[in-house]
Amino acid sequence: MRLSAIAERLERLRPKSLPEAGLLTYPIGAVFCAHEAQRCKFTDRVDLPDRWQVELKEAIAAAGALARGKRPSESSWLSEVHFNSALHRIDVGYERLIKHITGRRSSRFDVLEPSARRARVPGSTLELWRKVRQHEVNRLKHQTGGALSGQRMSFQETVKALDALVRLLEARL
Repeated sequence: MRLSAIAERLERLRPKSLPEAGLLTYPIGAVFCAHEAQRCKFTDRVDLPDRWQVELKEAIAAAGALARGKRPSESSWLSEVHFNSALHRIDVGYERLIKHITGRRSSRFDVLEPSARRARVPGSTLELWRKVRQHEVNRLKHQTGGALSGQRMSFQETVKALDALVRLLEARL
């Protein structure tokens, strides 16, 4: 699945209300962020012991560029920023859509998942969301080292999760 194909599908959706319009903004942003990660030459990472040192060095260089009023140069760190933003936006996109579908107000996955299953959201789609939220986004939000260590979702898995989100939007809007 190509990001441009996902963007084309999102472009065709026609929400009929403000709440439905709000369901599209995060997935469209996720496509943009994933595209930017690719543009910055994102590569899938494995758990390399010294990776955090490389990422930190590039992040500090980016801070220096910003301090001088310049755009940070493309680097593995910048590609990770865009990749992480895509993951966050995919997670929010799922949460918003599942709340819309189920009428639930909770933001907790363990509350939304059973309601989504009862609303016939495919189990494979929920598993992709679970991986985005619990394996990636929660680690980024709640662990000091975040994504600087450990195995990450691959870019293709992330695009697959985004594709499943858009399929669910297409089916429910």
